[in-house]
Parts: sequence; structure tokens; C-alpha cells
Amino acid sequence: MPRILTTVHDPVALAALCNLLGLPPPGERALWLGTEEVFGSVVRVNGLRHPVACDTLTGLIAYHWHDNAFDRYAHLRAFVEQ
Repeated sequence: MPRILTTVHDPVALAALCNLLGLPPPGERALWLGTEEVFGSVVRVNGLRHPVACDTLTGLIAYHWHDNAFDRYAHLRAFVEQ
């Protein structure tokens, strides 16, 4: 399961970012990404096939390997860089 190391540690800021970008608010839950179950604040990022799971304790964002294609990965990086 691919992960990105970020500085996303504040769930309130994550919710505010989702609101700013017009995304649904994140929800805390478990999520299957491929063959691995992850837990965190689940966000549906525009341009990705699958939701991502943001672990605000570690700052890691887990995403499905199908979204590792260049154009979809660019959407994920843009979300992280906000």
C-alpha cells in the first residue's frame, strides 16, 4: 500500500481543507485499499478512483496503488500541497 508522508496532523485543519476544496468532510473509519485495511480520516479527493485515508497521528496518507498513475497522482499531490 503506497503512503505519502505529510504534516497532516490536525483533523480540524483537514476538515477545513476539505470544505475549502468543496470535498465531503472526512470521516473516521476503516477502509480497504487493495489488500490492506487502513484506518483514519477518509477523504474522497477529486480525480482519484479510490478514497484516501489520512492518519493524523503519523501524518501518513494511504492511497490505492491504482491511483499511482501520473495524472491521478497529481491530484493527490495537489491535495497534500494545499
